[in-house]
Amino acid sequence: MQSPSAHVKLSLATEPGLDGRLVWLVCAPALFLLSAAVVSVRGFGVAVDDAYISYIYAERLAGGQGLTFFDGARVEGYTNFLWVLILAAGVKAGIEPVATSQLLGVLSGVGLVLAVWWWCWRHSVAPGWLWFAPGLVAVSGPIAYWAQGGLETVTLSLLLMVGCTLWSPRSPRTLAATGLVFVGATLTHPDAAIWFCVYLVMTIFELKGREWSKPLILIGVFLLPVAVYWLWRWSYFGDLMPNTFYAKDTLSIHQLFQGAKYIYLGSLAGGVAAFALVTLGTASGLWRRPEVRLLLAEVIVWLLYVVWVGGDALPAYRFLIPLVAPSAILVQESLAALLRESRLLRFSLGCLMVSLVVIVLSLPSWIRGGVTGMGELAEINSGRVNLGRWFHENLEPTDAIAYSAAGVLPYYAKLPGIDMVGLTDRYVAHHGLIDDRAPIGHKKYAADYVLGRAPAFIVLSVVGERGQQLTDNGRVLTPSLPSNDSLLTSPDFWREYVRVRILGIDAHEVVFARRDRAGQLVARGLIQYFDIR
Repeated sequence: MQSPSAHVKLSLATEPGLDGRLVWLVCAPALFLLSAAVVSVRGFGVAVDDAYISYIYAERLAGGQGLTFFDGARVEGYTNFLWVLILAAGVKAGIEPVATSQLLGVLSGVGLVLAVWWWCWRHSVAPGWLWFAPGLVAVSGPIAYWAQGGLETVTLSLLLMVGCTLWSPRSPRTLAATGLVFVGATLTHPDAAIWFCVYLVMTIFELKGREWSKPLILIGVFLLPVAVYWLWRWSYFGDLMPNTFYAKDTLSIHQLFQGAKYIYLGSLAGGVAAFALVTLGTASGLWRRPEVRLLLAEVIVWLLYVVWVGGDALPAYRFLIPLVAPSAILVQESLAALLRESRLLRFSLGCLMVSLVVIVLSLPSWIRGGVTGMGELAEINSGRVNLGRWFHENLEPTDAIAYSAAGVLPYYAKLPGIDMVGLTDRYVAHHGLIDDRAPIGHKKYAADYVLGRAPAFIVLSVVGERGQQLTDNGRVLTPSLPSNDSLLTSPDFWREYVRVRILGIDAHEVVFARRDRAGQLVARGLIQYFDIR
């Protein structure tokens, strides 16, 4: 006996608007490529600082040094194992990891749009002309940005969307394929295991206790490779969880508040409209469709998880990117459900809400997030490239550098480094003090530990508005991270280090040199002492 959704789908199959699905198949990927081009032309298409951490691991793996940072220690400072492997393969083939990551990101963006179209092909009850979900994803500014941001965000979103599209709990073959897709997603980022767990629960719920062997297929296909990988990484790195987990998670009320605020800002207006529309659609019977229940459950659980971890400090609301595709589908299917109700007022209200969602997702202001605009971020990254290269060309191979932004700088410096926020440093991540007011991923600090390692240079990245003020040619610099502030308030720091200026190079960073190395480099004419007035 056919389900109500199948009956509706068959009844719509004879409508003239059905050919609209082919229009979306062609137009949606083109719209995404146009969005990506706009992001690139406007100067936003740059790899973020954190992406360079993955690049470092990839290059060292390809060079035979294993999954290590520049000090040679086995510290899991990344959370995208499969992404690092792909980048390492690119390095072996002679391709720069920046180029590999951005090419794969753009291709994943196209794939994500097509995966949404595929979901509509398999599951949608809307007429073809109403298949706007692929277009809604295609014009999303944050997706276009993160496709070029250097991290695995869009690729992860693609894999999660494919897994949800494969929804067919009574097909053993499809369940096995779905398990493999979620394996790939979990190796791309371990948080994907949350999506798998929701998928598994929804599968068990749909089968209602019957055909109990089928969930076992899903569990077996997923659990065996993931368990083998997890045991390997535990033995290799020595920690149960990635080092970034210990560096970021403070398990505090303030962290929950930051997560709630993150979701509020990331979904302002558009998220409210989408929620209202989905609510109306649910009242019209949307919830009775199991493939839609799955998407709703994934969205709700992921939002709760984002609140738990406190959101993210990177721009363009990276942690909400996996929700754009399922949310676009829910908006589309909700509008279709209202259309079937033939209630003009609800349908008109739904169209207004969809318009609002489209506007918010495509506004350039949505691409702004975190501390600075994307254009300024590109300029800062360019300055860090020059500073890193200067370090590489002018310092000794044994000179260590401490960073509060350990991405671009160590990648180009290629010298031993100390990550003062702990993402790639085990000691700071496990034993650092905590300032819960700081952004996520920047709460840990260990000034005594940093000074005890006596790095040749300490580079403080200027962020935010809180912290000890340093005057720079009439400009007020406020390097307001706990890792920075704890040094600036330490008498030992001022006794052992001096502010220096590398002319034309360190415009966006506050650079200090150990006094003995500063004297040597000043004598060679490479740097200048810089008085703090």
